[in-house]
Amino acid sequence: MGVENLTALKQAIREAREREYAAMSRMHLKRRLLDALAERCDFPVPESTANNEFEAIWKSVSEELERNKDALEEAGKSEDELRAEYRTIAERRVRLGLFLSEVGRMNNIDVTQEDLNRAVVTEARRFPGREREVVDHYQKHRETMESLRAPVFEDKVVNFILELARVTERKVSLEEMLKATNEEEALGDLEADAGKKKAAAEKKAGAKEKAAAMSEPGGESAPKAPSIKSAAATKKTK
Repeated sequence: MGVENLTALKQAIREAREREYAAMSRMHLKRRLLDALAERCDFPVPESTANNEFEAIWKSVSEELERNKDALEEAGKSEDELRAEYRTIAERRVRLGLFLSEVGRMNNIDVTQEDLNRAVVTEARRFPGREREVVDHYQKHRETMESLRAPVFEDKVVNFILELARVTERKVSLEEMLKATNEEEALGDLEADAGKKKAAAEKKAGAKEKAAAMSEPGGESAPKAPSIKSAAATKKTK
């Protein structure tokens, strides 16, 4: 595990869980914020952009339907109903992406090299004992580091908006957060990275890809641990 003794191992596990809890709480807060923003954003979106977003989403859905022949029956929906549902999601993603990008532009929000370096450190911490290996990979593959620019930009814009929002924090049990997490995963977190594609275009970021070292269990696609503390943004902003 890359640690000297049992005490150090316990401390490393404790710190890792705390980071996972904080990340889950952050994801929950961000989703609540995006939900509130989506209710307020009702401007039309470019049809071609929405079509492209829908096709990207539907490609993934189609692959899942192909793998699971009973998915439609389990969902209790027809393919046309699913297409309509995901079309709405696609338009929401594009609309939120445009909104976040414009907020960032108007408020001179940019991603610095220091921001990218911090993001690399955060990624490295997800792999205890292999931090140096992960950092080296990002340093040697500039395009991989640049792939962090879009999500970092989005997070900075979200942080900016949260500073203007009234946020209420409350402590919850592990079980309660697990339930909320499972419900959100069941709904699908397709919108959580709403601004990534638009921000990537604005910032001329490369296509997002992950290091080979991160393709193993515990990487981005693995379920995350729940957060003991949850925060919910109210819909009223300044």
